Amino acid sequence: MTVKAALRRGIIAALILTCISAELLEAQDAPRRRRATPEELGPAPERLHYKPVPDAEIPRILSSLAQRCRDNFERISTWSATYKCGDTKRIVDDDQHTQARRYGVDPDRPTESFVLRLSTIVSFEYDAETETVLTDFYPKLAHVQHMPSTDIIFTQQVGGPGVPPDEEGYRVNHLKHQISLISPEQFLRFVPERTYGRFDLEPQGSNRKGKAAFRAPPAEGRGKTWQNVVDPRDLFGTGRPMWELLEDAAAQAEKRPEVTADFEKGAVGLKLEHAAAEGGDVYILRVRAAAGENLLNVMCRIDTRVACNATYVSMEPEPAGVEQSWQWEFENVDGIWLPSLVHTSRSLPAEDIGLFSRSLRLETVAVNEPIAVEDPYRRLGLSDGDRVVDQIEGKVFVYAGGELGEPMSGIAPAKGNSAPEGRTWLLAFNILALLAIGVVFVLKKRRRPFSSNDA
Repeated sequence: MTVKAALRRGIIAALILTCISAELLEAQDAPRRRRATPEELGPAPERLHYKPVPDAEIPRILSSLAQRCRDNFERISTWSATYKCGDTKRIVDDDQHTQARRYGVDPDRPTESFVLRLSTIVSFEYDAETETVLTDFYPKLAHVQHMPSTDIIFTQQVGGPGVPPDEEGYRVNHLKHQISLISPEQFLRFVPERTYGRFDLEPQGSNRKGKAAFRAPPAEGRGKTWQNVVDPRDLFGTGRPMWELLEDAAAQAEKRPEVTADFEKGAVGLKLEHAAAEGGDVYILRVRAAAGENLLNVMCRIDTRVACNATYVSMEPEPAGVEQSWQWEFENVDGIWLPSLVHTSRSLPAEDIGLFSRSLRLETVAVNEPIAVEDPYRRLGLSDGDRVVDQIEGKVFVYAGGELGEPMSGIAPAKGNSAPEGRTWLLAFNILALLAIGVVFVLKKRRRPFSSNDA
């Protein structure tokens, strides 16, 4: 072998080793993701053999499950992820002309309702230390069809740079790409595709036009995960974190040792069941709670194999009405169990009508890695010259050089030109969602079935 050939082989070998080393380093830096396989999980939870947990053991077990669930979440210091989001909404509107204006529906065609399906990319960055969430809701594709027929009205690509409107313009014109920031101090929102004229807060004669972000009290950004402000903290529960609901149930069981007997009699109460599963335990918590003059039946399935997170929750009112359910799958990322699939739905089973559903499926994820520290308006995507409408202080600022300039003088924000469209295409969850936030496990002592005379 000549010297030149030996050198050539040596260079090739060195390049191969360099590539292998780079791939190994990249693999080491990538999050370690693992989903439990069906073989590991064994039979489906609904096929397991469940036995009642004695009343005396219920408070201790529920408290333990709650603590383990909380501990898993509190191991998160930062969390960045992207989810594919699919929504289906049944829209009933007696005003056909409103339908035509907002969705491109033929105003002269009778129809009971129509269905809107939306594909969206949802991404977020969560910082536990500052309790800050930057969340991005990016609609991509809308599909609308008449009901009860399946005639397609139109399919439209929504938003995004370089995406032109169709011949008639964006017919689903209220579906906007929105970037939001939630913190203990404020709620910021920015619609990159929208421009604004003069606000009432600006001096008379101002002809400034352009993009604007809006600052509001933090409460304005809460409770909108199933709309267009997805807060990752809400993905661990049904409005409140699951560990808080379990803690509430444990406290009620501690106060009322007879809760299981009450539950079995058809009164307000709770029941806990247990089944041994492959590699862990599965618990079923059943709650019958007072909801005004009605009852609400809640079922929670808790799995110790995924850090005692809930894998299924259902809420069914008595008498029959709108039912709501949540379903989760989890993935272990660097030792922390994170939701890899979240599905929620609202329906009227008695009439075989689905009202709303959303599925979030995990695409990319990073946990406990540094998040770039930038000023909040730069994180939203503002550029120099864009305005910030401060609805807390009642002022308008111009953003430049990473700072807000002196406020412009004025009065109240202009009606209809003070914020992005506040009406999202998603209906807010009804009373069931409110119950999920805190009423579900407030069990009033009752020894007989609930009636309107019990109030």
